[in-house]
Amino acid sequence: MNDSHGQTQGIRGSESLQDVRTDSDGSAAFERVSTGIGNQPIAAYREGSSPGVTAYDTIGGVLDQLIDDAERQKVKSQECIDWYKQELQEYEAKLENLRKLKQLQLQQQQQQQQQQQSQSSATNGGETLAE
Repeated sequence: MNDSHGQTQGIRGSESLQDVRTDSDGSAAFERVSTGIGNQPIAAYREGSSPGVTAYDTIGGVLDQLIDDAERQKVKSQECIDWYKQELQEYEAKLENLRKLKQLQLQQQQQQQQQQQSQSSATNGGETLAE
């Protein structure tokens, strides 16, 4: 918004209108300050919002959105934790079953060795008697 004295009213208050500025790299290219989206005043309210909406309301809305996002992420993280706990229980049960199978396999192996020893003793004992 311009008044009759060449003053621009924006978010930061009154600013003097400058006709030209140089690029930051010092080149001779000029640009009118009053053109471009970067020089448009930004309203703290949006179309369709109730009158009297302030920057504090906007910040409050942003904070509400951040809180909602954090709460959703918390729920998602808890679901992951629960899933991993269930996986842990399943693998603990699997390990227990595998250890039991290993123990049974060792017992069967020992029984087979004892049977072989008793058979070989009986066979050796029978040969000794024949001599």
